[in-house]
Amino acid sequence: MFEQELGSALRYLARGVGVRIVGAPGSGRTTLAKQVVTELEDRGTTVESIFADPSLESVPFAGVLSLGVDLGPRPLGVLGVADALSSHLERSHVIAVDGVEHLDRESLAVIDVVQGRLDVPIVVTAGDAPFRARPTVTAVLGRWRQATVVIPSLRYKQVASLLAQKLGAPADVDVAARILSGSGGNLRLAARIIETAVLADRLVLRDGRWQLNGPTLVNEHLHGTIEALLHGLGSEEFRALQKLALLGPSPLDRLTGLVGTGILDRLEHRGLLSVVAGGEGALLVSVFPPVVEDYLRGHVNSSRRILRSAITEALAASESAEPARPDATDAVAAIAALRAEVHGNHAATAQRFHTRLGELERLYYRAWEADRSMPNAVAFLRVYWGAPIDHARIREVFDRTDPAGAEPADHLFFAMTRALWMALTGQGLAPALAVMAEFAGAEPGWAPEAEAWSLLLETAYERVPADLGVTLARLSSRNPRCGVVPIVRGLLEIIRFNPEAALRELDSAAGFESIPRFEPLVRGLGLFASGRVDEAIAYALERRRDAQLAVDQFTLVTQSYIAALALIDRGLFDEAEYIMGSAFALGRPGFLVDSLYNAMLRLSSLRLRSASLGGHAGNSARSAGTLPGVGKGVYEIVTQPPAGAEAFDGAASHLIDEQLAHGYAFDAAHTALFT
Repeated sequence: MFEQELGSALRYLARGVGVRIVGAPGSGRTTLAKQVVTELEDRGTTVESIFADPSLESVPFAGVLSLGVDLGPRPLGVLGVADALSSHLERSHVIAVDGVEHLDRESLAVIDVVQGRLDVPIVVTAGDAPFRARPTVTAVLGRWRQATVVIPSLRYKQVASLLAQKLGAPADVDVAARILSGSGGNLRLAARIIETAVLADRLVLRDGRWQLNGPTLVNEHLHGTIEALLHGLGSEEFRALQKLALLGPSPLDRLTGLVGTGILDRLEHRGLLSVVAGGEGALLVSVFPPVVEDYLRGHVNSSRRILRSAITEALAASESAEPARPDATDAVAAIAALRAEVHGNHAATAQRFHTRLGELERLYYRAWEADRSMPNAVAFLRVYWGAPIDHARIREVFDRTDPAGAEPADHLFFAMTRALWMALTGQGLAPALAVMAEFAGAEPGWAPEAEAWSLLLETAYERVPADLGVTLARLSSRNPRCGVVPIVRGLLEIIRFNPEAALRELDSAAGFESIPRFEPLVRGLGLFASGRVDEAIAYALERRRDAQLAVDQFTLVTQSYIAALALIDRGLFDEAEYIMGSAFALGRPGFLVDSLYNAMLRLSSLRLRSASLGGHAGNSARSAGTLPGVGKGVYEIVTQPPAGAEAFDGAASHLIDEQLAHGYAFDAAHTALFT
C-alpha cells in the first residue's frame, strides 16, 4: 500500500535520521509506522513502540509505561524515568511513537531527554494540520533530527488493491472509482465504505466480480463513521456544511457572503472542505470527504425543508466554471505542471467532475423529455460519448426521438451514435452498418460521411479493408465543415501507421463541427506516432487540463491515453501511472473511449508485468487492436509470459503477424517495442 513511503522512511533511518510520518486522520500513518517497525525488526533492529491513546493523554507516564520495559524500582520524576530508560536502550535502538500529539507530557519529556543523550532515531506519526498539536509537542519535534514522509491520499490502484484484499475478489472499475471518490482517498474511510457497502448489499458479487448494486454507496451502517467525522462542530458550522452540501462545488467568493470567511476557515482546518481550481482562476469549494456531502444532502433533502427553501435562490444562481487555457507550451513545462498536480486533492477534483457531469446529463435528459426533438437528442448523446452511460435512458432516446424536420448534421450524429452503440453492445456489425446505410439513403448529400463512419466501424470490429486506399481516394464530402470524412481518414492513417498523412488530413480540413473532440485525438496520436514525442506530451497534457476544467470526459480519456503512451516512451513511468490513475478514478466512460480506457488498464500492468488493473479490462477484446493496448495480445504475453525466451519471442512474433494481417500496423509497431 505504501511501498514508496516505506522505502523513503527506511533510507532515512539507515542514515541515523529520525522520521516524522505526516498524514490526515485515517490516511494510514499508523499502518505505515507498523510497516516501518516490522521491516526494522526483520533486519535485526530493536524498536520500542508507543501507541499513544487520546484517552490516556492526561495520565502521567502512560506512554513510557506502555513500553513494558522493566524500569526497576519506580524512579522519581521525568529525569529518573529517563535515566532508567536510557540504561535500557542502546544506540542501535529505534523509538516509534504513533500519535505523538496525544502522548502525555511526562512521556514526551522522557523521550526528549533520552533522545538528547543517546541520539536515538525516533519515528513519530503526526497530523497534517500545522499548529494543531500542543506547543510543547511542536517545540520538542523541532529539536529532533527528522526527515518528513508525507502520506498522500490513496490513488486508484491502491483502492483497487484494497478492494481485492478485503473482499477476496476483484471489483469492477466503477466500484474502485466510486470508493476513491467518496472516501476522498482516505484509507480508513475507504475501508469502512467497503465493509458497510457489503453489509448493506450496495456491493454484490456477480460472476466472480464485485459490482455496484444501486446509485450510491452511502448506507445506514456508514452513518456512525460519518457522524464521528462531524463530531465537535458548532451549530453554525454544521448548518454551513449542510448549505454547502446542497450547493455542491461553488465559487469561494460567493460562499464568503453566504456562509462567512471565519466558518469556512474553521471547516477547512477540520479537513471538511476541499478547494480546487475552477475556470478563469476561480476557486471552487465543496464538502470533503465527498461521502460526507452525500450524507448531508440526503439528510437535508429528507428532513430539512426550511433549510432547503432558504437556499433555493442560491442554488438557482449557481454558476458553472468556464474552461481556461493552461500556460504549458512545451514538454518540460507540461511535465512540471503535471508533477505539481500530483500533490493536489485528486479525490476532490474527481468528485467535482462527477457532480458536474451528472448535472449535465440530467439537464440534457430533462430537455429531451420536454421536447423529444433531434437537436435535444444530439445534445444529450454528446454527453454520453464520454460520460458513463445509463442504458435505459439511451435506449429510450434512440427509440422515442422524433426525426421530423431534423437537420442532416444532427441526423448524422444520431445515426453514428446509434450504429456505434449497436456495435459496442454486441448487436453485431451488420445492424450497425445498416443504420448508416439507411441514413445515407435518407440524406444522399451526406452519403460520404455515412460511408466513412461505416469504414471506421468495419476497421475497428473486423480489419482494415483490403481496398482501403481506393475507398479513401473516392470519399469526397460535400459538407467540408462537418469533419467526419477527414477525421476518419486521419484515424485510419494512424491505424495503418502513416501518421504524417493523418496530420495532413487534419491540416487540410475546413472544420470539425460534427465531431470536434476527435480532432485532438487524431492530432495527438499523429504527433506521437510520427516520433514527435515531446510535442505529443505537451499537446496532450494541455488538452487534458482543458478537459478537466470543461468536464469533458471524452477528451480527458483520449488525451490521458496519448499522454500515457508518450510518457512511457520517455521512461516517465510514475507520471504515466498517475495520468492513467486519474482517468480511472472518474469511472468507466461511454462509447468509443471505453476501448481507450481498457487500453490504459492494460498498459498500467505492463511495467510490473502484473495482471492487477489489466484484469478489469475484461476478456472480450481480440488479441489485435486498432491502437496500442486496445487489443489484449501484448498484455497477455507480458503478464502471462510463455516459458523460456524462445517461446516468448515466438508468441510475440505470432502476435505481430496477426496484427499486420488485420492491417493494424501501429499496434504491431508498439508490440515490437514492448516485447
